[in-house]
Amino acid sequence: MRQKEVDHKIILKHLLTSKELKGKALNAETAKYRWNYVYDSVKDESKKYPCNETGYEIRRRLKKVENMSFDFFTREIEYNLWHIIYSVTDKIEYEKALKTFAEKHRLDVNSFVENFKKFPRLKASTALFL
Repeated sequence: MRQKEVDHKIILKHLLTSKELKGKALNAETAKYRWNYVYDSVKDESKKYPCNETGYEIRRRLKKVENMSFDFFTREIEYNLWHIIYSVTDKIEYEKALKTFAEKHRLDVNSFVENFKKFPRLKASTALFL
């Protein structure tokens, strides 16, 4: 799942898709279930929960980088980028690391650095790459 946040319907659809349900059958099966205490039956909505916020933010910013090929983004690239964002705390060193990363991977340096230099800092107590 690549969303920034999810509700109970998204997770149920994700789980029920593995049963090879699609379209109306999937919607009908999803409608049979809901999460207690987070579902508002009057509004037909549930509380949203964070889901892969960092991965979402990385992909969102990469889409803005000029002349980037579609097949560039791999699990290894995501991990390397996450590691820079997580571990480099000095602003000057962070921008140098971004520039080096862009050069190494033949990306447009200016648009890459501009899109990632204001990436929200990751808290050391909650940062985890799976």
